[in-house]
Amino acid sequence: MNDDVFEPVAHATGAPIPAVRPKRAFGRSLDDFRDQKTPSGLLPAEDKLIAAAAKGVVCDLTQSVTAVRRWAAFQVWQAKPGMAEQAQRLQAKVLEKIAEGADLETDPDLEAMVDNTPEDVLEVIEGSVNFARAMLGEAEDWLPTTPDDVARAAPHQHEYFRRYGADAQPFISLK
Repeated sequence: MNDDVFEPVAHATGAPIPAVRPKRAFGRSLDDFRDQKTPSGLLPAEDKLIAAAAKGVVCDLTQSVTAVRRWAAFQVWQAKPGMAEQAQRLQAKVLEKIAEGADLETDPDLEAMVDNTPEDVLEVIEGSVNFARAMLGEAEDWLPTTPDDVARAAPHQHEYFRRYGADAQPFISLK
């Protein structure tokens, strides 16, 4: 027997103990956590952590819960019958009111439409406008109020929605 290697023996016969690995404890494998009703079976924060590790970047989860909640509300709102038309009507009404010189903050019709839109949805939409404003290099108080402004802002807003969705659902965007 080699002095550097210890080989356990079963009993006095000198037969070695077979190499049997103990059963691993629950929670030591990612598969133990795939119990969610998501594409990956994991929670969104877990997906984000895996995506960050795969990319070799730091994972910041501070905004994840809010992003997931807002994105889910936005998707539900968008999927409702007539929401696309309602959004277009709201945009047309806003443009019309601005052309008339109305104050958007105090107009009762616009206020009612905004009040009937969930806060999380408004936050996502506001974020898309802010993103478009920054990408276009416009002033802080700029809003897309003319048809030309709306057309210029639209591609940037769509990019914002794509990025926001990817941030809220990192596993889907990693595929």
